[in-house]
Amino acid sequence: MGLRVAAQDGSDPFAAMDMMLSRQMDFMDAQMRQMDRDMSSMLAQARQAEEQAQAQADALRYERVNDSIRIRRSEEQGVGSYRYYESISISSGPGYYVSMQQQPVPTTGVSPLVFVAAMLAGAYAVLAAAFAKNFNLTIYSPKYRPWMSLGWPFLLPFNKSFRTQFLAAIKGQRPPLPGKEDQQQQQQERGDL
Repeated sequence: MGLRVAAQDGSDPFAAMDMMLSRQMDFMDAQMRQMDRDMSSMLAQARQAEEQAQAQADALRYERVNDSIRIRRSEEQGVGSYRYYESISISSGPGYYVSMQQQPVPTTGVSPLVFVAAMLAGAYAVLAAAFAKNFNLTIYSPKYRPWMSLGWPFLLPFNKSFRTQFLAAIKGQRPPLPGKEDQQQQQQERGDL
């Protein structure tokens, strides 16, 4: 008490400073208590808003199943946020739910690569057999028959003469002699035929 009295009459500067600091501390304590009350109030409002949002989401969440259509909607509201979810599943059967999880594709045990390889091998064998059967229609010597029957895929794209002989032999026709094609084409162009 003595310090405050002395501070009021202006004689002690330290007492005046203590008085001023005391007032500021009281003011800051009052503001801190007010901030605590405001924060508690805001947290209570946030909890209440979340509870309301959950109640609304539960009320709005519904499912409608109509033979082949399933619709699911939900909404969520929070402090400063809003979410809306919608899921629509359409199936061709009578009202059953098709899972969105990826199911493994059932396989027959045969790889597509093996299937393609088998088809190519079959085509190779059929063409080689047809060429070997009609090899006598070609201009090639019979001693080359096994090699040409097996190696036709390598000769076909690069040798025009072999290509002509091979295609004719597969069709069962006697191919024209080499050089005859050129003569026939020239005659057709001149109009001799």
